[in-house]
Amino acid sequence: MDDFKKILILQNWLKKELTKTFETCLVNSSDCAGGIIAAHSVQKSNVLEKIAKGTGHVFRFSHNEETQFERIGINNASVFKGYCSKHDNNLFEYIDNNEFENLQSERASFLYALRTLSRELYAKISMIHSHEKLFDLFDSGKLEDLKKQFPFLNDSDLERILGKDSILRGMVEGNRLGKIELETTYNYFLEMLNKKQYHRVRTKVITIPKRVNLAAASMFAPEFDFNGNRVNQLGRLEVKLKSIFLTIIPGVNQSFVLISYMKKEEAYLENFLAAFDQSSLDLTCERIQKCLLIHCENSFYSEELIDLLNKKQKDFLYSFFRDSTVGDIKDFYIKKLPQDLNLF
Repeated sequence: MDDFKKILILQNWLKKELTKTFETCLVNSSDCAGGIIAAHSVQKSNVLEKIAKGTGHVFRFSHNEETQFERIGINNASVFKGYCSKHDNNLFEYIDNNEFENLQSERASFLYALRTLSRELYAKISMIHSHEKLFDLFDSGKLEDLKKQFPFLNDSDLERILGKDSILRGMVEGNRLGKIELETTYNYFLEMLNKKQYHRVRTKVITIPKRVNLAAASMFAPEFDFNGNRVNQLGRLEVKLKSIFLTIIPGVNQSFVLISYMKKEEAYLENFLAAFDQSSLDLTCERIQKCLLIHCENSFYSEELIDLLNKKQKDFLYSFFRDSTVGDIKDFYIKKLPQDLNLF
């Protein structure tokens, strides 16, 4: 097993543990109340319950390559401990208690984007926190404690992966810069929210005239548009990334896809966004599906949909969750999806 594979296993373990242990309120004020809660980044009521269809569970990609998908209860699906009860309610009550089609679209779309941003910021903060704990154990010589948690790592592995000049420490430094950028964006969103300037976040609302059997919420910086042209320079940490907020909301007779972005970044994202204008619904859905596969780990699927997929289709989907490369992603944006693969 090479070092990269070992790092992935270690990080996947950390992701699972953090959902149980790391708690914070992103509002970071003195008036928190009600304790830190397990907030849903994808709504339980009105969203997850629809695709669960009375079973109480949905499916997501698994870190176990043999199973590929794992069953999870809707009480635990998509949760993150990034808000106290008071601030989660204050911020998101408007979208939590109503169907999307019954809401004022501009305000609702803004809040869905804010919730996706919140989860991304929480994930960045919690991952930095968890890695720092590992580095502290290594630096203090507690290698046996580390090997108990990660029995697949020996002393030599620990030195290469956690040592002073390790790849992992370099990755965490990059995450710290990403955290600063996300905090700036988050504070900008709170400023817009306080001033009710919802129009400063724009959203393409795509209506699909049927119930889809999946839900998702993700923030991502597209590296390419659908013609293979570069949109973001992901390797240049000094350049601010231009982000998309993607939310998929299943309904009973129709479903909604929200593609949100900040108005001030519209010119940079113009070519990427243009792909969703004046396209047939089939082509639009294919492009949404590409975004989902490449960028959206925070996605959930009905048992009915999973049961309809054959092994070849599952292998294809899982390959993007597991290990897409930059070259693969560029080609994937351009090429058509297999004809027999339609998650919508």
